[in-house]
Amino acid sequence: MLADNILELVARIQPILSLIGILLVVWAVAKFAFRSARGESPAGIWGQLVMGLVMIVVPMTLPVVANALNGGLGEGEQVQEAPAHEQPAESSPATPADLSWIPALLVGIGVLAALAAIGVGLFHYYSKSLRPAMRKSRSEALTAATLVAEARKTLAGVILDSASYETDLAKQIDYPIMTDVSEPLVGKYVREMRHAQELERALMKKPPLADAERFSSTVTGLKVSYEAAVRRAEKIRWSSFTASEQKRLKDARTALDLIQDASTTPEQRNAQYRRIAKLLDGLIVLTAPVRQSLAAWVPMLALEGPVDPQETLPH
Repeated sequence: MLADNILELVARIQPILSLIGILLVVWAVAKFAFRSARGESPAGIWGQLVMGLVMIVVPMTLPVVANALNGGLGEGEQVQEAPAHEQPAESSPATPADLSWIPALLVGIGVLAALAAIGVGLFHYYSKSLRPAMRKSRSEALTAATLVAEARKTLAGVILDSASYETDLAKQIDYPIMTDVSEPLVGKYVREMRHAQELERALMKKPPLADAERFSSTVTGLKVSYEAAVRRAEKIRWSSFTASEQKRLKDARTALDLIQDASTTPEQRNAQYRRIAKLLDGLIVLTAPVRQSLAAWVPMLALEGPVDPQETLPH
């Protein structure tokens, strides 16, 4: 019979529907609470809440409908099957459907709604004190990200610019103290650069504001120290060298200009490089990065092959 099939189907799916309904209600309440805590509009959750309540209530009411249908169909069948000339000996009153569970259901729904309302109210009340902290946390995270991004950009610029004094022979000749860590200002910025790199490697993906400020402050100090070293190098230039050493540096600079002159032949470039190596002997070390940067101009250096990565810079 149809009523029996309905009752059987409802009995099978009622626990699943009720569980889904409860999850929808809990989800809607949680979404309302969190949106309220963040100061956002809770619009859009009411449909979800109603759907959840329907999935909880409807499976419980379907048995009543099925019983009613079963009773109506049963009476109809009895009337049709009874012969017209036969009259029932005695008629028994119809047994009313058992609806005693409905008050308990309504009480349960009321308790559930009351608990949900109390929970939302309490969360909303306490979230007012949490909102400033949440806003502060988001603001600090944004500030930390900005500080780290700017500091990394500054650090990369300092590293790149300082490396040019170790790879560009023209800069080495013009400002020789920039590769001499015994010079106080140079040694200071080199130590600060290493410290800044260590802090950068230790940074978390989303660092706390204190770590970001420490990294930013260190990089700012590094930039100041590096610029002070550059000004010092530009000011004294060759003044720490003797007159004969200064002449050797000047001749080496002239030879370097000839190497980088497009009209110079490959043989002349090789000869000028040998001259530079002799002039700078004891003054400036022609390191691997320097030779590598000159390989595009000097054929004899291009034939040396890859630079040995173990060959270190002066400092």
